Parts: sequence; structure tokens; C-alpha cells
Amino acid sequence: MSSNPIVETAIRLLSVYPTAPALEILDHAMEGRYGTSPDFEAHPKITCRLPYAYDDDTDPASPFGELLRQAFAPELGMRDLLAINLADMPSASSEEISSAATLAEEWQRVIDLFAERYNLWAN
Repeated sequence: MSSNPIVETAIRLLSVYPTAPALEILDHAMEGRYGTSPDFEAHPKITCRLPYAYDDDTDPASPFGELLRQAFAPELGMRDLLAINLADMPSASSEEISSAATLAEEWQRVIDLFAERYNLWAN
């Protein structure tokens, strides 16, 4: 489990209400946290994730990232978003690097929409 209370709440709500809309889950998880500057850095020592597939709970590979995708960009495929990491591979082609950069920009829009809806990191 994450050390971030927003992430913990969202994942708990998702486990209790698996068919609830992602945006509704996020709205409940964000109650009382509008206008804050939360830290979504994943803490492996606390979360015990092995292997560590991500270092931030807003990364597309994380369960919370998947919730963000469902809420703000359901048209983006999870498989495509995982290709963002291809650019880091030593054998990545220029096409893969270009595609990863485009996908990273699309993911940033997801984060921007999340931040805008809940007025995060505004100060």
C-alpha cells in the first residue's frame, strides 16, 4: 500500500466498490484535499513493491495511475501508456523513442486534468 493517504483511500474505495466510476472514486479520495500539494512519490520500503515497476503513484504503471487513466483519458490504452518506458531501453529505436515522447505528453495531460479538477499544486 502507498504511504499517500489519497492513494490509500482511492485503492481501498476501488476494492470495496470495483464497479464505481473512476472519477467518483477520485472525488471521494480527494475530499478535504482540494488545493493541496500532495507528494505521490512511491516509497518502496513502505509499500514493499517487488519489483518496483514505478517510483511515483501517478505513473501509468501504478494502480492509482490506472485510476487516473480511467477517469481522465479512458481512450488511452494501458498497453500504449506502458510503452512510455520503451524510450529508456538501450535498444529503443528512434520510432519507439518518438512514440514514447508523444505518449508521455498525453500522460502529462492526464496529470494536468487531475491537478486542475482538484486544484493541486497551485501554490
